[in-house]
Amino acid sequence: MKVKLNAQKDKEIKTVRSFHLKYQPTIKKPASKLTYLRQPAFLDTETSHNHDDDNPIGWIYQWCLEFAGEYCIGRKPSELIKAFRQLHDHYELNQDEKRMVIFVHNLSYDHCYIWRQLTAEFGDPKILAIKPHKILSACYDGLEFRCSYLLSNMSLSAWGEKLKCKVHKVDNGIDYDQIRYQNSRLTRQDWFYMINDVAALKNCVYSEMVENDDNIVTIPLTSTGYVRRDCRRAFRKEEGTRTWFTKTRLDVAAYKANFYTYAGGLTHGNRFLAGQTIKKVDHIDFKSFYPANDQLRYMPMGKWEHVYSYLESNKPFEMDRFKRFIENKCVIMLVSFKNLYLRKYVTCPALSKSKVYNYPFVRFTINDAGTLGTDNGRVVNAIGDDVMLWLTELDYYWIVDQYKTDGLYIVELFACDRGYDTQAIRNVTNEYFKVKEGLEKDGYFYHKSKNRLNAIYGMKSTNPVRSDCELNLISGAWSEVRDMSDEHIEQALDRYYKSYNSFNNFSHGIYITSWARSLLLYVIKNIIGYPRFIYGDTDSAFYKRSRKIDHKLAVFNRQIVELNKSLGLGVPNRDGGVSYYGVLEKEKPCKKFRFLHAKCYAFVDPKNKLHCTIAGVTADNKRLKDDPLYMTREMELKDIKELHDNFTFVECGGTSSNYDCNYEPQVMTINGHDVEVASACIIRQVTKTLGGTVDGFNIYEVSEHE
Repeated sequence: MKVKLNAQKDKEIKTVRSFHLKYQPTIKKPASKLTYLRQPAFLDTETSHNHDDDNPIGWIYQWCLEFAGEYCIGRKPSELIKAFRQLHDHYELNQDEKRMVIFVHNLSYDHCYIWRQLTAEFGDPKILAIKPHKILSACYDGLEFRCSYLLSNMSLSAWGEKLKCKVHKVDNGIDYDQIRYQNSRLTRQDWFYMINDVAALKNCVYSEMVENDDNIVTIPLTSTGYVRRDCRRAFRKEEGTRTWFTKTRLDVAAYKANFYTYAGGLTHGNRFLAGQTIKKVDHIDFKSFYPANDQLRYMPMGKWEHVYSYLESNKPFEMDRFKRFIENKCVIMLVSFKNLYLRKYVTCPALSKSKVYNYPFVRFTINDAGTLGTDNGRVVNAIGDDVMLWLTELDYYWIVDQYKTDGLYIVELFACDRGYDTQAIRNVTNEYFKVKEGLEKDGYFYHKSKNRLNAIYGMKSTNPVRSDCELNLISGAWSEVRDMSDEHIEQALDRYYKSYNSFNNFSHGIYITSWARSLLLYVIKNIIGYPRFIYGDTDSAFYKRSRKIDHKLAVFNRQIVELNKSLGLGVPNRDGGVSYYGVLEKEKPCKKFRFLHAKCYAFVDPKNKLHCTIAGVTADNKRLKDDPLYMTREMELKDIKELHDNFTFVECGGTSSNYDCNYEPQVMTINGHDVEVASACIIRQVTKTLGGTVDGFNIYEVSEHE
């Protein structure tokens, strides 16, 4: 078969049923006996299922595997396994000495359909997974599958667009509502769609390697890997960093304290305004917020010392001593409160119910009558003699500021010297920031620097003691186990700190988000004001418009600019000015704004265009834009007043994945067709019905303790 790629109208690609293999050079992995074929292969599959919800069965009906310029195609998994066997045997691949890389965009999905056949042919795999159904790589006796989606962190279409690749993915080329079998007739357009996908993937991977001066050995497994590599190189060049890093080693107790203290950003809405349409709304966000916190704010820069344990001392920690610690040190502590009552004017509570350490033994009430519920997952009243929280000193400030309590005592306390992050990491961050601010927004290097700037936090929050994700090769079920035994943690920390490749301080990730929550709450309380606050999400806030707020914003930004200047920060931007970390930028105002709960809001811009952000609702229904049935979530919502509980998105309701249909490789007769089946992942379109506002919104009463 001959197929023309979309960027090569004058050139035809001739497909093959079996590779014509030639000599391929290899490249050695440093400090290892392992070598790789210099050229990788690229795989894509198309799948279908029987549309039977009671007995779901899925299968591959079309595949394409590219290697060394040849596009090998087939219809059945058994044919694909034969292609892999041909490559494996010809190049004498094996697990320990010689491998070949096969890139798959969203490996977790395609792998689900072929892992049983691969296991039967090549033996048990070695799988590296971030979490269940999120595979980085899977190696079958020298056939090393890698996920290009996790490498790019983008759809194939968006990746090609950012890289300005000549061959691009053909979007929405298949009607997934149609059942296709392994003997269904496929058109030339069907093959055009698939082969362009494979060619586009190849184009993206090679372009990525060229842009970053990589080869098959050096290219990272994830997008964060690029950042980790840049930071590691800078870290190694800075004198004294290795000595400092080893001195900051976490012991088991300090690691557990850090692990339990970790929390993400703050997303919340004013409970008194939920479900209302509010006019004349302004919107602000922090510039490069997470990198800004790492550049402008103090971080733990020493070794965590276990200062106090109530169980060991059996006497209270002196509060004067405690105050000195939190004023001069980074502090992580387990605090026990006797009852917590939210002050009546606070519209953005700092305390998440999920972070109450002993929450099964704590009662959460909205009022003294005992109405159950919390404010969208955040504590209004927590009733108990021991309401325990792991906190940084920044978190502690907001808990005691927003809540009244009948008493507290310190259970555990760890302290560490404060300081700024290493100059090596700060320099890498600043280089990314400089490129992002200086280039036009539609260029590859702009997007690359923006992504890497944001990925620094992902790198910093990487846990040195990872959970174990395993695929059961008998049942097909995934499991994730986090071993918190002292022995396991000690061994993992020992490996981490002894490795010359390690340099990252896990505590910095904890403090970056702690600073983010603290600064957002500062802005909500002191600049916007609790009554005018509407909705906030990590680095941004919506609020009722006010000239007084504009004045306070200007004062805040002058202070942030001065802080930047005092630290030698500030980079030239594309507009001829200077960009500073952490300033509050005003976005376009909203004529109307409405929210129901976290990650569920809509607004109307000055041009009367509706926008909405709703977790679990897709941007559109994945049809071609010229299709009469094409619909976006805004088109489906129609009007901002329709954002209410029980509204159902049908077209943009999202998808669900069913991993439950696991069979040993076999041939089954389905609707009169003989089909090779095994394990599968069936993706279905689903509806999304919006939930209502939080329990107790309409009956919230002020506690008598205020």
